[in-house]
Amino acid sequence: MAENKIKVDFEEETRDPFGGVPDAPDTGLIDEDRPAWLGYAPGIKEEDVTAAHECDVLVLGAGIAGISAARAAAEAGANVIVVEQSKSISIRGKVFGCVDSHIHKELGCETDKMDLLNLIMRRMGWRPNARLWKMWLDESGEAFDWFEAPAVKSGLEFGQHLQYWPNPPKYDRSRELFPQYCAGIEFDDWYGACKLHYNESVAHGAKYFFRTTAAELIKTEKGIMGAYATAEDGSLLKFTARKAVILATGDYGHNKEMAKALCPEFYNTLGLVASKWSTGMGHKMAIWAGGMMEEGPHAHISHSFPGSFVMGTTATLDLNANGDRFMNEDVPGQIFTNQIIRQPFKYAWQIYDSNWADMLDNQNIAHGAIDINLNSPEKLEKSFEAAREGKGWNMVAADTLEELIEKTGMPKERALESIRRYNELCEKGVDEDFGKRGDRMYALVKPPFYACKSFIARGMITGGVVVDEECQVLEKDTWKPLGGLYAIGNTGGGRYYCDYPVSPVCATSHGTAVTFGRHVGMAAAKLADR
Repeated sequence: MAENKIKVDFEEETRDPFGGVPDAPDTGLIDEDRPAWLGYAPGIKEEDVTAAHECDVLVLGAGIAGISAARAAAEAGANVIVVEQSKSISIRGKVFGCVDSHIHKELGCETDKMDLLNLIMRRMGWRPNARLWKMWLDESGEAFDWFEAPAVKSGLEFGQHLQYWPNPPKYDRSRELFPQYCAGIEFDDWYGACKLHYNESVAHGAKYFFRTTAAELIKTEKGIMGAYATAEDGSLLKFTARKAVILATGDYGHNKEMAKALCPEFYNTLGLVASKWSTGMGHKMAIWAGGMMEEGPHAHISHSFPGSFVMGTTATLDLNANGDRFMNEDVPGQIFTNQIIRQPFKYAWQIYDSNWADMLDNQNIAHGAIDINLNSPEKLEKSFEAAREGKGWNMVAADTLEELIEKTGMPKERALESIRRYNELCEKGVDEDFGKRGDRMYALVKPPFYACKSFIARGMITGGVVVDEECQVLEKDTWKPLGGLYAIGNTGGGRYYCDYPVSPVCATSHGTAVTFGRHVGMAAAKLADR
């Protein structure tokens, strides 16, 4: 393979993801039924427009969902314009969640789609739109192959691999509290692969307007016909779409009023740590045009760093800041987060001894777990060595449990009593306190001992506007599609409720963004001109 020299000119912001939550007054309502976060459409006047542009398909937002829609529509022959408020494409993460891709097939990794569909629905209390998830199940493999094609064609190496495959020797899905299918295809160079994805859209004619902020949709008797947007110099632009408008403007996690009102758990835990471009403007424009926000509770993606990623979500003993054990630790990362944010000071310590390597072959494979196919004990040992030398990142080591607890700052006697109780349960082989599997109970007996801090990372919110199974935005008064308007990515609803389900599959935020983006882009290109 040729050396990968692609550079991605994306904007990374500098923020303190663990800072305090800014004070904000309760905003209440503007009037009886209108929340303050919604406000009113600016009422832009045609005579204020300084330049006009026409296209077949207008995409608002150049994240992974918007790029996918733009590329699919352009490849289908449509004239495509993309409007993006930041200076470049917006890319996050590095894992694509899908099933039945060519990688799955080549490795013999099979998925029972109906079992997986029902696990997904059960995981979120049967709230999501099952037809949208069926689309992901049926089309995500093909969407991945399509997304990956430019990378393969380039001859460059992007390091893609199917996470947790093959499974650990002792893994048995039927025994798991959180059963898992292997869906996440991880890229060592996700940004480079996404850059080629973007380049492919441009090669097929998609035109991008960066540093241009959409402000209001254009609605006529024919439907949603385009949008007004403000250029960097303050001039007002009009974009008219002959076929469709696709909202892919991301989430609302950096809009204080929206986050506080619609996803208070996220706001109260993390404050405004989402990308500064996550203003919820796409949601508001859709609602101003007649759409509606989906019912809550809105889910957020705020992955924790279990054990600072040294042992990941391996089912070690966890103690909170008070030195208390507080749960069955055999859970995936996002579920782990749900408990961490409810603990004193929103962090915990993973505690284990020098038999840590014994745990690796007997663990869950859900989000946050150590992938033993990539991380051998020899590789992980570097982190343990650093801790023993006093150079560990959020990790300490000691030859006695007493000394270890002193280094963590937990109340000594209370933490030692929790460890004594845990060792007692390990010896019994039965977790009488929280019900963890006996074969995943490992006593703390062999020095040196280790403690790794677990905390919460920055994230985003996945609540969106109500859409149908084709991602068409539905009108509040009729529950029929607002003519020619689609919403995908974190702007579209129907995918997640209460919790982001890293079990039974992971990385579906990216997976649905590309899958739905491709589906909608192709569908929009086939529409008749209006």
